[in-house]
Amino acid sequence: KTVTPQLYYAGEVIVESDSGIAGLVLLMAGHAERIDSEGGKAVRIHSPHTFGSLQWLGAATEACQEVKAKELCQVLLLERNDLLEALKKFPDESTAMVSQ
Repeated sequence: KTVTPQLYYAGEVIVESDSGIAGLVLLMAGHAERIDSEGGKAVRIHSPHTFGSLQWLGAATEACQEVKAKELCQVLLLERNDLLEALKKFPDESTAMVSQ
């Protein structure tokens, strides 16, 4: 099992504020909301969307902002070690990811 599927209902927290993300969070269906750190405005996030990609790749060290589901959301969690193992098996895919 490489990804962990989860459902979040309206109002539930998908990503905790000031927490590190243990993997890549993929919003597959639904929409969520986070508060913009600069302006304090709510930012609507539509699927498909990813959270934690910079932290996941090691490019950012700051914690993520809280993300809440605004309706039923389908989310997949991919842990870093699982993707690294998959990329070892399919090295051409890592080249494709980096080029994007």
